[in-house]
This record gives sequence, structure tokens and C-alpha cells, in this order.
Amino acid sequence: MKRSMFVVAAFALMAMGCEKKPATSPVEKESTAETKTGNLSKFQKKLVETTITDWEPTSNSGAQFIYKTLQFTADGTWSANGVVRADFEEFECAENGTWSLVSEASATSGTIDWTVSKTDCIAREAGTSIRTVMDYSGGDYQISFR
Repeated sequence: MKRSMFVVAAFALMAMGCEKKPATSPVEKESTAETKTGNLSKFQKKLVETTITDWEPTSNSGAQFIYKTLQFTADGTWSANGVVRADFEEFECAENGTWSLVSEASATSGTIDWTVSKTDCIAREAGTSIRTVMDYSGGDYQISFR
């Protein structure tokens, strides 16, 4: 009898804790997204609004590494899906990390530092830092190492 009372009480407590949250309206979602990018400069907004595709951040005579997609976010993080090509084989992989603005030359150009926090890509290491100049002045992005 005590056991069944315990089970009933446990289920009652779980049911009370499972209160349904109201759905977020489109206006609330929009204002949340705006808050995340509201503090950013024009250059930073352009950076986080652009998905970089098929970019090769390294060049060497061995394996070829390509970011298939690379996305910077307003919270100072980035994530990417990539591929390593070696000897007619492809190995899909993913990386993520943090980024920060070093300098901003204009509303369409700036220098950023980004660090790899986690990677499962062959021949890539966590902790690697990259400094690039991102330029959006030609209508598309141009990436140069600094």
C-alpha cells in the first residue's frame, strides 16, 4: 500500500512539473534575433548573415581541406562542416570555435581572429588560431590571411 502511494505521489509531482509553455509568437522570435545582432556593427552583421561555402583555409601538397559551410554567429562562436580529401577519398568532418573582431576597416571589411575549439577533421588541431581579413565590398565575400 505504501509503495502504491509513493508511485501515485511521484506521478502527481511529475505531472505538476510538466507545465506547458506558451508558443513563441513570430514577433517575439524576431525581437530575440534582433537583440542578438542589435549590438553588432554593420560589418559584424554582414559577417553573421553570410554563410561561407567551399572555402579552403589551408593549402599544402598533401590532403586538401575545404569548409563546405562556415557560419559565424552573433554570440562570438562559429561552426563549420568540411571535408578532407586525400588519395581519392573524402572524409567529412566538423569544427567549431570562437571568433572576435580585431579591427574594422569599413562597414564591409574587417579583420577577425578565430580559434578552433573542437574538430574531428583529419590533420586539424583544437587550439589553432586563424587571423583573416573578411571583405564584402564586391557583393560577395573575399577572405585573406593576415
